[in-house]
Amino acid sequence: MTKKSAIKAKSTQTKKKQISKVKKGNPIDIILAKMAEMDQIGVTEVTEVILLQATGYARNDSTGYRSAIKELIKERGHIDKTSKDKKITYQLTTNGRKYLVDSGQIVVAPEPTNNDELHEHLKGMLSKMVKAPPQKLEAVFNKLKDGNWYSIKELLEVAGYAKADSTGYRRIISGMKTLDILEKSKDTLRFNDNFFKFGRCV
Repeated sequence: MTKKSAIKAKSTQTKKKQISKVKKGNPIDIILAKMAEMDQIGVTEVTEVILLQATGYARNDSTGYRSAIKELIKERGHIDKTSKDKKITYQLTTNGRKYLVDSGQIVVAPEPTNNDELHEHLKGMLSKMVKAPPQKLEAVFNKLKDGNWYSIKELLEVAGYAKADSTGYRRIISGMKTLDILEKSKDTLRFNDNFFKFGRCV
């Protein structure tokens, strides 16, 4: 490779790195959209993990993310922040919700009227946020959908994973915990009452 080619290649790599750092969309709009989406399924306290995933930032001290949160809380009054036991959550304020409706920037989906509609919405959210084979995510989701307790071994078998520390399995369980629809008792798991907003299966 000639010196000129090397310089050109290095320049191209630098440009690619710079481009990769650019976030898609305005983080303020993305955060508000995610807050509205979660509110529609009854999740009024949104964890910081969800907002970081939505905006594409790796950490909450990233300049762009921190600035967006600060503006939404202090300048606009659209969200509130709560910190408890090292867990940070955000809530959409009355002014924030009114802004979303009045501005028409976000079209809020109709609120689910029964468990079936709620489950489809939750399933769609999981498919977007969980980086795991779709068929494996669906297998675990459908297994837990009846509201019964299942052992980790049973969930691993239905999804086709060998171990509980398999990356895909951990991502599936983590996604369900992030949406706050999963509860654990000893070595068993089931969907909690948030998953059955309109009544648990008998």
